[in-house]
Amino acid sequence: GGGSQLPGLCTYIEELLQPCGQSHVKRIADSCYAGANGALRLAMELPEDAWAELAKTDHLSRSDIDNDTANSDRRVAYEPREAA
Repeated sequence: GGGSQLPGLCTYIEELLQPCGQSHVKRIADSCYAGANGALRLAMELPEDAWAELAKTDHLSRSDIDNDTANSDRRVAYEPREAA
């Protein structure tokens, strides 16, 4: 929930890691989407045969996907709030 953006956190973590050797801690630019961006990059670089293997282990059945599509009109669109 935004804890990575606390002022002084990077310096504090570097100081804690000092006994382990030299370290450099930096704050990520977009803490809200960094995980999603990494997952997207990984998915884009995944070879075709790996996708086929993943499809074999997918826990969703075709009927689950069809039901989700049929109920898509009930979804609420996410609209970000304006910054205060």
